[in-house]
Amino acid sequence: MIVCPFCAADLREERPASFRPPPPPISQVQTKVFPESSAEEQPQEENGWIPVVFFTAGLQLFLFGLFTLFFSEQGEVTLHWNAACWFFYCLIGGPLLYFGYKKL
Repeated sequence: MIVCPFCAADLREERPASFRPPPPPISQVQTKVFPESSAEEQPQEENGWIPVVFFTAGLQLFLFGLFTLFFSEQGEVTLHWNAACWFFYCLIGGPLLYFGYKKL
């Protein structure tokens, strides 16, 4: 008999007759393997960058169109960039180019 020294509770393990061991961890569970489907059912996309280019170009042209619509004066839009801040543009653009290229 095992008794708790603090509260004198009975600490015996009593297992019911229909005791089942706990399930194995997820890493040990085997998954079902499905047969591979043929190439005709799921066509592979060989050029994954073409949709990205089309989407990017379309988005940029669309935003440029909205920009000219809302911010033009007498049918013209003039942009003035401060050349003294060129390093900010490079500091922001460099990592964006790097991580964008890695995601392609």
